Amino acid sequence: MIGGKLLRRLALAALVTLAIGASACSSTPTSATSTTASPPAANRFEPASGPVGTTVTIKGTNLAGATKVAFNGVAATITKDKAREIKVKVPVSATTGKIEIVTPKGQAQTATAFTVT
Repeated sequence: MIGGKLLRRLALAALVTLAIGASACSSTPTSATSTTASPPAANRFEPASGPVGTTVTIKGTNLAGATKVAFNGVAATITKDKAREIKVKVPVSATTGKIEIVTPKGQAQTATAFTVT
């Protein structure tokens, strides 16, 4: 009888230990190990209009590493690329329209159009 009680207690202790170990292994990862990347956002740009060759500053978040910036579909030359700011020159053949930014994290588009004068 004593042997049976001891065996049950040892089995219960083993189950509790396994449950605690499993709980620790399945916890939510911390932000340090998270790989979720936020997409870019274009909050504003200046100036609001200008001719071909004008330098336009686009401000927002997660803009670093831009692979493409386009004015109404026409690709522009990126002259400065930071997380919160991109500078580009209005390209030849650009027409009035929204500015699109493409980064490895996704793409963004300005809420308003840049006016080519």
